[in-house]
Amino acid sequence: LVGDEIHELNGQPLLDPVDFQFQSAMVGRRSSIKTQRGAISFVRREWESFGLEFEPIEPLTCENNCVFCFVHQNPVRVRPSLHIKDEDYRLSFLFGNYLTLTNVEESELQRIIDQRLSPLYISVHATEPNLRVRMLGNAGYDGFLEKMERLVAAGITLHGQVVLCPGWNDGENLDRTISDMVKMHPGVGSLAVVPVGLTKHRKNLPSLTPFTKQIARDTITHVGGWQRRLKKE
Repeated sequence: LVGDEIHELNGQPLLDPVDFQFQSAMVGRRSSIKTQRGAISFVRREWESFGLEFEPIEPLTCENNCVFCFVHQNPVRVRPSLHIKDEDYRLSFLFGNYLTLTNVEESELQRIIDQRLSPLYISVHATEPNLRVRMLGNAGYDGFLEKMERLVAAGITLHGQVVLCPGWNDGENLDRTISDMVKMHPGVGSLAVVPVGLTKHRKNLPSLTPFTKQIARDTITHVGGWQRRLKKE
């Protein structure tokens, strides 16, 4: 019924709808759902729907202060959802949202591996530790490469993205980032390089160089060299 809260599935407490999907994968055996109104026992056939609709997941939020954060560049008077800095591995798995892995704790990393939440979409930006700290606005290095390597070793497919900021993570720094990601192929299935987006609502934010036609041409030439080499390999 509308408003029911599922407390347990087959005696196991649930974290969220993703957890429900994982715990409910078995078919043909008797299962039980416990709600605040009591327990329901049933046998589900293969492909048979539970007939349940869950409320939207309340997103986990980001504690980074990225120099290019699009949320910080929004006008004040917009719908509240545009001010949410989401950093949620569940939304990455379900909808392709990007996350930096900075805010993912050990228990969450292990859950990703145990429940095989794959693929995930990762905001890479930079792999050099000091540069990554500066770009993400963190107090210290977040162990990014170690987390990526652990997920890849566990069979999780990752798709990366670099928001390119001229003078920050381009040139040699971009080469290092691409090289580090290539080493983890095929676990890292792709890496997108996209230009930083800047708005007029950047008061009290770090100064960033906008993309020009020439910078775009130079970037395409630079990345194109990598593309031609990697296609051959």
